[in-house]
Amino acid sequence: MREGMFPNQVRICPNSVAWRQSSIARWMTDWTSTDDQSVY
Repeated sequence: MREGMFPNQVRICPNSVAWRQSSIARWMTDWTSTDDQSVY
């Protein structure tokens, strides 16, 4: 999250945050398409 690659949080109340499902799905697609499989 510090690197700025993870989707932004959405505050849903003073002590809770969430992430949009569409943002997470897009992040997962982008991450797996650029992931170097040699690290596994």
